[in-house]
Amino acid sequence: MSLEGDAGYGIGAVQGTAVRGILVDGKRYLVILYGELSLVHLFKDPCSYAYYLARDCGWVSTVAYFGSADLHFDPFERYCRLIRISEESVYKKQVILGKKFAAESAKSTDVLMLVHYGTASYATARVAKEHNSNLLAYCKLDMSDGGFAHFNAQTPWRRLMQIGEQIKSRPIDLFTVESRYFCDVLQQQPVFRKKQRLFYLPNGVSEVGINLAGLDAMPKEKLVVTIGRIGTEQKNNELFLNALRKLYDDCPNLMREWRFLLIGPYTAEFERKLRDLHRDVPNSSDHVRLTGNMDTRQELYTFYARASILCMTSVWESFGIATVEGMYFGCCPVITDYGSVAHDQIPAGARWGKIVESSGCAVAQALRDLMEQDNLQELQSACKRYARMTFSYHALSKELDGLLKATEANMK
Repeated sequence: MSLEGDAGYGIGAVQGTAVRGILVDGKRYLVILYGELSLVHLFKDPCSYAYYLARDCGWVSTVAYFGSADLHFDPFERYCRLIRISEESVYKKQVILGKKFAAESAKSTDVLMLVHYGTASYATARVAKEHNSNLLAYCKLDMSDGGFAHFNAQTPWRRLMQIGEQIKSRPIDLFTVESRYFCDVLQQQPVFRKKQRLFYLPNGVSEVGINLAGLDAMPKEKLVVTIGRIGTEQKNNELFLNALRKLYDDCPNLMREWRFLLIGPYTAEFERKLRDLHRDVPNSSDHVRLTGNMDTRQELYTFYARASILCMTSVWESFGIATVEGMYFGCCPVITDYGSVAHDQIPAGARWGKIVESSGCAVAQALRDLMEQDNLQELQSACKRYARMTFSYHALSKELDGLLKATEANMK
């Protein structure tokens, strides 16, 4: 299977000749994703950029993936085609099949998008360019501190490794990274400096398949939420419980007015710790609860829309999409300094959000400051405006569209 013989498939609303909504011209954007793709991935960054480039910028987008079954979601497929390459689950075999698909589809592709640095992405791009020398290969770097250290050559060994990285990554014409700090530092490294091919591009919030107007119409409640895999080392939710204990000690009357929800799957160990809180603090079981996993994005986003404050106490995050999603619906964020992206999400001087040290006292004080605000509604509106200006895929896809066109021009 490939795109050959089907090069005109795609759906768009901006430019190109359309027959029953299907574009028959326009730049062709192909995403190849390794690993197992599920429905939730259609709303994450690689698929979202493909969708919004088609919807808002006139590209003809296709996502090619691996999975045990065909994926279908009508709102997404109105603008972006889904092709299952194979049900193969072994990663190395996926890469072999992915390179074959890239080679067969290369002549019908203007831009090939891959995710993550490394041999799989570089080799797939190289094979595609062997079959179409005009093809632009784009690699989206989804990296945390480990990936940053890989490229940030600060030791003799790392600097030696960078020579090999420069050679292997030659087929990639454009890289983007989600952290502004990572981008600023890595642009000075030899692997990116010579070609000036690394740019900052964050992730956004997908509105595909949700009732945004209905969510925006929901009234805010005295509700604080935290989102994620509750009880894992990364999410550090014990810190959230410590902050709640501090608040119950310092301002019990205020706490009676508010509710606190921990949203997502949770560990048995964390459930025991929450029961300890309920035992130690009378009536807290009515105000602090676990919800379990959410079945749909609409259900999850309903909690964002109702909540006034989002609290994330993570030790680290590669991007921290829950913070951005909460802000998108007007949740004022209180977050720990879980990485450089935290400072991209809450800019210096923002009154509607706080980045705090990882201590129960600091988290408690930041929560209390917002809970006691007389103008909390005004802060929520400012937070939502900032998020929808900064993390809207409508705007971000246009930034990527500009980067792709500028890169194409430099390749000529």
